[in-house]
Amino acid sequence: MEKNEMSREQLIARIEVLEGQIVELKEAEDRNNMVEMALRESEERFRIFFNAAPIGLCITSVQGDILNANQAMQDILGYPLEELKTINISEFYFEPVERQRLLNMLYDSKHVRDFEAKLKQKDGLIWTVLIKADCVDIDNQKVFLTSIHDITNLKQAQEEFRKERDFTNAILDTVASLVMVLDREGLITRFNRACEKATSYSYQEIQGQHIWDTLTANPANAREKVEQLLAGNYPSTHESFWITRCGEQRLISWSSTVLLDNEGKVEYIIATGIDITDRKQAEEEIIESKNFLATLLESIPAPVFYKDIDGRYLGFNRAFEDFFGKTKDELIGKSVFDINPVKLARIYHAKDVELFERPGTQTYETQVEDARGVLHDVVFYKASTVNFRGMVTGLIGTILDITERKEAETGLQEANRKLAVWVSELEERTAEMSQLIEMGEQLQSCQTVEEASAISAQYIQKLFPSSKGALYLISPSKDLAEAVNMWGDSTSTEKAFMPLNCWAIRRGRIHLVDSSHPGKLCRHITGPQAGQYLCVPLIANSETIGVLYLNHTAPKQEQQKSTDRLSSNHNTQLILALGEHIALAIGNLRLRETLHHQAIRDSLTGLFNRRYMEESLARELRRGEREKKPVGVIMFDIDHFKDFNDLFGHAGGDALLRELGAFLNTHTRGGDIVSRYGGEEFVLVLPGAALEETRLRAEELRQGVKELQVYHLGKPLGKITISFGVATFPEHGLTSDVILQSVDNTLYRAKNKGRDQVVVASTDIGRCRMGARDGSD
Repeated sequence: MEKNEMSREQLIARIEVLEGQIVELKEAEDRNNMVEMALRESEERFRIFFNAAPIGLCITSVQGDILNANQAMQDILGYPLEELKTINISEFYFEPVERQRLLNMLYDSKHVRDFEAKLKQKDGLIWTVLIKADCVDIDNQKVFLTSIHDITNLKQAQEEFRKERDFTNAILDTVASLVMVLDREGLITRFNRACEKATSYSYQEIQGQHIWDTLTANPANAREKVEQLLAGNYPSTHESFWITRCGEQRLISWSSTVLLDNEGKVEYIIATGIDITDRKQAEEEIIESKNFLATLLESIPAPVFYKDIDGRYLGFNRAFEDFFGKTKDELIGKSVFDINPVKLARIYHAKDVELFERPGTQTYETQVEDARGVLHDVVFYKASTVNFRGMVTGLIGTILDITERKEAETGLQEANRKLAVWVSELEERTAEMSQLIEMGEQLQSCQTVEEASAISAQYIQKLFPSSKGALYLISPSKDLAEAVNMWGDSTSTEKAFMPLNCWAIRRGRIHLVDSSHPGKLCRHITGPQAGQYLCVPLIANSETIGVLYLNHTAPKQEQQKSTDRLSSNHNTQLILALGEHIALAIGNLRLRETLHHQAIRDSLTGLFNRRYMEESLARELRRGEREKKPVGVIMFDIDHFKDFNDLFGHAGGDALLRELGAFLNTHTRGGDIVSRYGGEEFVLVLPGAALEETRLRAEELRQGVKELQVYHLGKPLGKITISFGVATFPEHGLTSDVILQSVDNTLYRAKNKGRDQVVVASTDIGRCRMGARDGSD
């Protein structure tokens, strides 16, 4: 009995031990479950980061075989993931040297590598990228985690900066003026070739030195000028002597200014100079030659005189005395009235007054009576004399007897008249070119086609004030040309017409009709034609986008000049230049509008794309938080969409998505943001909509879609139903990520509950999206 009782006690003890072990096993199992769950969450976070990273990421084996790649990497290389998994990463390297570098790195996987390379896309484009590769262990297997960042634009910008710098240096080295740049310490940082030539020093010898240590003959004065510029006394001009390598002194006239940094402090001093040594020497030589000129004046056979500003004679040569038969004592201080008949004296005096009032030169023909009373046909050559302040001090004149040269002089005057006409015409052309350049600058600043059209019309009227006309643009459908601007009498042409009604559009070149160029009138011309008209096609990127119409009223035949006609070579070239500027500006604006539309719109449905929706949702949430207003969000997709694709093919599915997009565009408010979220999923953002209002809007859309009839290849696609998930800010989340997660989970609750219904999100938003999806559509 004792033995049996002992066995029973031992059995009980054994059972207790087993029960403890069972408890420990359960605790260990719970710990393992928690570790496994944490591991799955970590893997899910890595997967989300990997796929959402904005740079290219891929995982390769040590041999270079691609095991996985995110969407950014697929976009960079131009291949979907399925094709990338069949390609070795070294095959994308454009240069053999970079390909060998990659292979060496794969075989020596001890260190992280970071280098630049050129990658070749599937379509053949070459991208410059920054690559960083790291060898890591995943499941006891060594793999490479490689990131690729596109730096193509950065490299292009660096190259443009280098070219711009080289271009600037080349300009400085080609100018004849001396150009020198100092920093705020007075050290030389730039020294162009003109400076090198003037001093015989090379830039390498001078760079980094103070200007007063080597070049200037007066170091203290040079230092003072630099300090004045640094103190804000700019711009400044001064003269100083430079000392060349061989010790020669050259006088330089300097003009200096500064460049300021972002804080308004002087960063660089820019000085431009002209070597005036020769000019100064010439001035001294002029002074020395005055006596010589006075002697020479006396030897001139033609009468020469000079007067003060009151018209009194100050001096003259011997020929003047002989011509009028008077001595210096009789003429000094006298006026023209003392030596000429009153009638002629008045003419001379009036001419002198003109030179006093308007400094310059003067040449005119008249008659002069000599000492014997004989009249001579002469030419007066007069010029104003001015002092160093620019004030008129008198005039100097020469009398040339042209009695025997009258006919030759008449021909010369005619030549001068023609030259004056040519100068006038050149000035007109210069003014027109200035207007054309100004118009081009303003067109570049336009943001809309309407702005560009209005500016174009203003400049056309300014350049051709006697013309009336219109600027037409062809509609995107190519079936109508509509007037965006008209000026003058608008009854001479239609406001809208078919493009083929204009001969300029038909021919792709200007169409001119006038008395010298008969031709068929364009059918958009409606009124009687007086004068001439011209149509110029507006062509941008090899496409006719519009036409410029001008109707010119010509003056009377006796008043008409060749330059008044539209058919003149100059006017034709000017109008063509106008058309090119206008066509280029409007073409670029239309292209910009197209690119903007493509950047924010889904190409199939015409709805906003996912990226634009996410940016807009974040913006509306911030606005709602500031203004304490709700924001409604609806996510919905097409029930059994896969069945439509299986029955009618992807073309049928696309037709269904296209019709649904058109329906949503016409059944949403102007402030609503409706977007294609992905595949057959859509998201509608309703700013200011509370939960009940959002639910009612979703119910309206659900009922409206059920009545939608979609045909493909003439056959109906059948009944369409949509499931809706509804959530609002702030009830179901404060951020766009949380709200989209909540409305996504709610959408799949609607799917699981039988589809074709609206389900409102609960306040419990803890379930993740993957957990909510318990089946596929």
